[in-house]
Amino acid sequence: MDAVSLAVHPAEIVGLLGPNGAGKTTLIRMLCGLQPPTAGRAVVAGHDVGRQARQVRGVIGYMSQRFALYRDQTVRENLALAAGLHGVGGARRQGRIAALLATLGLEAFASQLPAALPVGLRQRLALACAIVHEPRVLFLDEPTAGVDPLARRQFWDLVHGLAHERGVAVLVSTHYMDEVSHCDRLGFMHEGRLVGLGPPDALRKEAEQRGGPMVAVEAAAFERAFVLLREHFPGAMLYGRRVRWQSARPGEDTERARAVLAAAGIAAGIATQPLSMEDTFVSVLREAGRGDA
Repeated sequence: MDAVSLAVHPAEIVGLLGPNGAGKTTLIRMLCGLQPPTAGRAVVAGHDVGRQARQVRGVIGYMSQRFALYRDQTVRENLALAAGLHGVGGARRQGRIAALLATLGLEAFASQLPAALPVGLRQRLALACAIVHEPRVLFLDEPTAGVDPLARRQFWDLVHGLAHERGVAVLVSTHYMDEVSHCDRLGFMHEGRLVGLGPPDALRKEAEQRGGPMVAVEAAAFERAFVLLREHFPGAMLYGRRVRWQSARPGEDTERARAVLAAAGIAAGIATQPLSMEDTFVSVLREAGRGDA
C-alpha cells in the first residue's frame, strides 16, 4: 500500500476497482487484521486493527473471493460453525441460521453439501457465513467473480439491503465495470495507490472536465481507419469496430479526423460521447501516470 487514505461510513457501500495486482485484496486483508500494514494506522468500528485485532474480528464480516466453506459440512452445518466461531450460541444461533436460510433462499438446500450447489448458491452461503453474527462492517473481496449475471444481480440486492436498510458499512472489491453503479462511492486502485475516490458519476464528470469527452469513429473499413487515426491521435484505441479517444478539443479533433479519413477515401461517422466508467478509469490512471513522471 502507498499512502492510502479511506473512510467507509455506516450504511455506505464503497467499491474498490482495479486490475489484478492493484492492491485491492491487500488493503482488505490489512483492514481485517489478516495482514499487517508496513506503515500507518487502520481503525475499524472504533478499534485499532494493529492493537485490537480481537475486537475488530468481532465486529466485521469477511467474504473472500474463494468462498471459504467447509466442503464436508452441509449448508446448515457451515452456518452453525461460522456462528460458533463468532461466539453466537444458543437460541440466537438457531434464530440467525433460520433467518439467513430463509432470507437468502437456502432453506431447500440446508442439508446439502456446498459442492452440490450452483456457484450462485455457494456465493450466498459464503455471504450468510460472513454475516451470521450481524457485523457492523462487511468486507467483500471480489465476491461475484465467476458468478452468472443473474446471481450477481441477486447478490447485489442482498448487499444493498445490508447497507441501506441495516446500516452495515460495506467495502467491496471488484473488476467488473458494470458493478460500480451499485456503489455509493468508488475508489480506483493502481499499483497500491488510491488514485481516485468519489461517487461514480462525480468521478466520470471530473475526468471529462479534465480531459474532455470521447470522440468515436465508425467506419466500414475500421481497421484502416484505426491505423490512420492512430498516427494523428496517439490515444486512439479500437473498441470493436469503433475507434475512440478522449479529446480536450473534440470539435477540432472531429474535423481533423474527418479530413484524414476523407483523404484516404474512407467514409465514416464521427460523434462525441460522454465517458463510460471504463473510459473514466483509463483516464484517471493515465493522469496518475503523468503525476509519477
